[in-house]
Amino acid sequence: MIVALVLIYSVHATDYHGQQWQKQSAATKFSDLDKEVDLDPVNAGYPNAVEEAALFIEGMPLSFDTVADDMPKEVLGITRRKLLHSVGVMASAVWTPISNSLGYTGIFSSGSQQLLVRLSSGSQPSTQGNSSGMIPGIALKFLRDGVPSGNIHLLGAGPQDSFNFFAHDFTNHVPDMPFNAAPKALILRDLFLTASAYPTYVGLSHVAEFGASGQKPSGKPNYPWRIILHPTTQLHNAYPDSNPGEFWYKQLTSTITQGPMFSVWAIDSPANDNKVLSAVQIATISLTSNFTESNFGDSTLFYQHTALEDDFKFKPTWAKIAPQVQFWQRNHTTAFTYDDLPWN
Repeated sequence: MIVALVLIYSVHATDYHGQQWQKQSAATKFSDLDKEVDLDPVNAGYPNAVEEAALFIEGMPLSFDTVADDMPKEVLGITRRKLLHSVGVMASAVWTPISNSLGYTGIFSSGSQQLLVRLSSGSQPSTQGNSSGMIPGIALKFLRDGVPSGNIHLLGAGPQDSFNFFAHDFTNHVPDMPFNAAPKALILRDLFLTASAYPTYVGLSHVAEFGASGQKPSGKPNYPWRIILHPTTQLHNAYPDSNPGEFWYKQLTSTITQGPMFSVWAIDSPANDNKVLSAVQIATISLTSNFTESNFGDSTLFYQHTALEDDFKFKPTWAKIAPQVQFWQRNHTTAFTYDDLPWN
């Protein structure tokens, strides 16, 4: 049993958690993590069938309850293996707010000069045929002075036939799957249900609780219901839907350059959940480095999940509408998807 666990999880002596780590400045924490990201530009690989099976027995609440920038520990103190979104590419970026009347707080107001962006696919995409099976995902980590980082997880439309990682927008609230979804997908949904009643939605309240310098808002934290990361037209058009004949991460590390990457849009209320044209632009994300494969990013760097229930603490009226949104999405005979914002 012990031998099997060691094969499934890798052990790393890291100290990117705890009071001593968290109390440091955002610049120091960002610098330390960024150096590790660049240290070994070789990915950690996708899990094999035995490792994938471990996903269905691990404790999902750890992904929500662990306040750290390194992966949580499983049984026997072994570092958890990333069994979803196992391979990614990393870059540094800045989040620049755009003036608006919505009054959001924390990072949404202060912006961030210390942002680590990770692109990944939920499972290993195909490099053969005409369908990629790609599940594009983005993780954002905002380092902050003296307090834990703020983290956001977003997914695109997937699995998708297109080999274009930026074929669609990304959002933190992925539409819930229908009741008649594939059994494997429903099993995975049940796994996330052990941590939240809204297994496909990720909250934003933790990002709004502190700004970049660690300051709290004067009133209650304020944040959107969901956000949309809209790739630039240049990025969206840079990659064809057809098979490029190489792994997605090789394609992106060799072609994406520094500069504007996303416009960020807010859907303010669950009542407007699928009204994409009601979205208000609140920020931009621009790269300050090129993307690189990173063993550290794949095996050690941790992006905490925020349960939607945490968002209800400051916006209790959402708790009445969210179940209706979820039920409406689940009762589609085919999976519901959001429309993309238009490209120029």
